[in-house]
Amino acid sequence: MGKKQRFQPPFRPAYAPSRAPPLTNEGIARALVLHQRGQLDNAEQIYRSILRVAPRNFDAVHLLGVIRCQRHQPEEGERLISQAIKINPRDASSHNNHANVLKELKRLEDALASYDRAIALKPDYAEAFNNRGNLLKELLRLDEALESLNKAIAIRTDFAEAHNNLANVLELLGRSNEAVTHYLKALSLRPSFPEALYNLGNVFMEQRKFDEARAQYGKALSLNPNYADVHASLGWLQAELGKLDEAIATAKVADQLSKHLSPQSHYRLGALLARCGDKEAARKHLQIYLQQDLVDSRGGRLLLASLGFEQLPERAPDALLDLIYTRRAASWDHARPGVYHGHALVATCVQQLVGVSTKLDIVDAGCGTGLVGARIRHQARRLVGIDLSAAMLGKAKEKGIYDSLHQGDLVSFLAARARSCDVVTCAATLIHFGELRPAFEAAATALRDGGLLVFTLFPNDDDDSVAVHPLRGMAHGGCYVHGRRYIVREAEATHFSVELLKDEIHEYQNDNPITGTIVALRRRPRASGSE
Repeated sequence: MGKKQRFQPPFRPAYAPSRAPPLTNEGIARALVLHQRGQLDNAEQIYRSILRVAPRNFDAVHLLGVIRCQRHQPEEGERLISQAIKINPRDASSHNNHANVLKELKRLEDALASYDRAIALKPDYAEAFNNRGNLLKELLRLDEALESLNKAIAIRTDFAEAHNNLANVLELLGRSNEAVTHYLKALSLRPSFPEALYNLGNVFMEQRKFDEARAQYGKALSLNPNYADVHASLGWLQAELGKLDEAIATAKVADQLSKHLSPQSHYRLGALLARCGDKEAARKHLQIYLQQDLVDSRGGRLLLASLGFEQLPERAPDALLDLIYTRRAASWDHARPGVYHGHALVATCVQQLVGVSTKLDIVDAGCGTGLVGARIRHQARRLVGIDLSAAMLGKAKEKGIYDSLHQGDLVSFLAARARSCDVVTCAATLIHFGELRPAFEAAATALRDGGLLVFTLFPNDDDDSVAVHPLRGMAHGGCYVHGRRYIVREAEATHFSVELLKDEIHEYQNDNPITGTIVALRRRPRASGSE
């Protein structure tokens, strides 16, 4: 479950006036006081009066651009701040604000370059390091984000926002205990910090420490009763506890405050309303979420499809999978023993079907951190790993068990390597594919005659179809369920025969067993001159 990341106000006018005539400086100083008090109309009037006398006054142009940004006119704000930078290219604060507005305009690489220019001009610029760290988090360059945020804290040890933002990154990396430490540090520096209370509550909820989560949400609402994101998360917590009447009432409050919801909270509220049976209200919030999160990093289209409002997507969005597996990479191996069995099911199946052979060319598709690879390395002449997640591949590389590792899409990877391997393994990978035929066709191309495709799925009660995993289950992880007859039909259509199709315990979720299906398909011999 996502959370809204609340950061410092991105356009905070706190700049010393540049060298200018005394009367102009007096006007800038007076306008700054009004600006910092939030009296934007009065401040803007003074900035404009200065520009009528001195059209190239850096401070007036720059801060007028800041006001445009604060009034939700980012294009005009960007134009004015760019103009100010041409007047005085060596002012670090203008580059920082330029980066902020570029980030709002989704020009993320340009924004990163502007933060770097601000820091080059002012190496002890804590706010620029903080903002840069937040941007790197959005880009999922999490190690760099940690470095930037730690620099902000080293420069300003009392920087509460930077501790909160550092905790956000640690939480994405799955280092939740460290995240809690930094949220608590932020709150020790600023006890009245509703954003940190909200984020801390979300971590406790994901840890299923519901009493602690509810306490943090309560504190946040005592500081800001109209904090819409908190109401959305509190409703979800109540639903998790089975208190659907309370959850529905809280969801209604969040809905009334919905203009203040973050994209992630629109998603959460949509999912909550779907759980509570209000499909139309759920649809509204999921569609708003998709308008704001164009890459669908939470899987909103999957939920809309599960509610019958859209066609089933062919697979989970890459952005969702990147987010999930970046977060899981750090703790995947040591958190999995006794909890996750998909890798063992696949490795055991390979060993049973190929016997003692140790001269196999194997592609581990969706290799993750190498859990399958470690179990079948002894059977491989050559072991190749492919995965979408750079974070997972980094952990796999540390093990030194693969002959080569590749980042990318498994379908295109396999399709480009005709008759190159004897076995393709896919543990907990095709669970993110709705339509299996493209993956089966690619594997059929890559496998030599008689080769094996071994993978796990989640079973569907409707044997003939594919669906999104139930909402109370693993839909939020971008998972599908597949019927047995559907699997057999697609296998036969793509030159495979079925060697094994069996339900087993795939993993545990909150101590509850989750059934999976272990499947082994054998590549039928190619007819002479065909395929």
